[in-house]
Amino acid sequence: MLQKRYLAPLAFLVAATGLVWLWQWLDYRSFVRAELEADSRYGEVILAGADGAMHRQCRRRALDLESLQSTLEDVRSRVGATYLALLRANGETFAAAGTPEAGAPLTQRTRLFRFPEGSPGGPGPGRGGLHRGDVDTLCADCPLPGDLLELRLEYPADRLDSRIAAARRRFLAVGGALTLAFASLFLFYRGRLRAAELRAELAAAAEKVRSLEFLGRLGAGLAHETRNPLGAVRGFAEMLARGNVKPEEVQEAAARIVDETDRIVARLDEFMLLSRPSRPNKAEFDLKELLEDLAGLIRLELAPRNAALAVTGDAVRVTADREQVRRLFMNLLVNAADALGEDGRIEVALDAAGPGARVMVTDNGCGVPESIRATLFEPYVTAKAGGTGLGLAIARRIAAEHGWRIRYEPGSPHGTRIVVEVPA
Repeated sequence: MLQKRYLAPLAFLVAATGLVWLWQWLDYRSFVRAELEADSRYGEVILAGADGAMHRQCRRRALDLESLQSTLEDVRSRVGATYLALLRANGETFAAAGTPEAGAPLTQRTRLFRFPEGSPGGPGPGRGGLHRGDVDTLCADCPLPGDLLELRLEYPADRLDSRIAAARRRFLAVGGALTLAFASLFLFYRGRLRAAELRAELAAAAEKVRSLEFLGRLGAGLAHETRNPLGAVRGFAEMLARGNVKPEEVQEAAARIVDETDRIVARLDEFMLLSRPSRPNKAEFDLKELLEDLAGLIRLELAPRNAALAVTGDAVRVTADREQVRRLFMNLLVNAADALGEDGRIEVALDAAGPGARVMVTDNGCGVPESIRATLFEPYVTAKAGGTGLGLAIARRIAAEHGWRIRYEPGSPHGTRIVVEVPA
């Protein structure tokens, strides 16, 4: 059963096909009518010529039947007719040339004929019109009769039939070809739509598989990241449970338990952020103002290493979840700060020259090892000692939820550049 989106183009193609067949049918009928009229005129011209030739055979009201027969044969052979005859009213042949061909495709034309009267006192001159009439018995060497005869002409219809058949074939060929073209066009259109649907379905399936793989890696990483802190908590708890701990060590053990517990909670928060899609609470704000605020926090960390951070570019208004965007760029700036050495530099550049905007976070630190560049935004991928590998994964997740794009570029001559593209 056709889906609704195919009904409109299918109805259009059916209507167009119907119009094409109507156009071809009208053209075919017009051609056949013109051919029949031309054939009719052709027969009338031949009959008129035969009529005049026979009248010239009349001499002093007498008729030479031998000359008349010769005239009929001459006219018949010149026009390619199969039969040319004068018939009486009762159907008997008065004079004829050729023989009727029964069953052959023939065209038959008739007209009434009257020999002219040549003497005074006769019934008067005249020729037959296009009406049939009765004729009395005629004989050779008699005075010219004044009654009506039927002049009958039969000639092959092959030429007329072949031209009509060719027009019929042309009618069917053109109509069929255009119908086939329209059907092919519809099938092509339907195939394109179906291909687009299949590509979308495959992309959705691939994204689902990637999501499942992502969650699998995320869960495995969470188990690994949780096991060590839980082991430490268990150890301190057992030490406290034995009761042979010095008073000053109790406070230290309790503090370590709190720290490890906070660490576990932080990992669980990150896991929840990555594994569960959120609904951004969007509002309009100045992105440069947000970046300046974050830069003020990072500069405190960079001061002991004599490193610098600069925010350049014009103000850019965006509509997004401010807190999530803050976390995205905080993760990028923290990663950039961790990669710097002494006298390092971070530059945050805003570019709003195109239809959208770009934010480029560039540092001249140690850079990203080539071995992890392809999976840089995957969870638990990191080259930093003690790093969790979740910062860039969270950044990518936040960007995707806002319809933004984030990518990595190697710095020049070294370092790292992360580009965040904000569509218009």
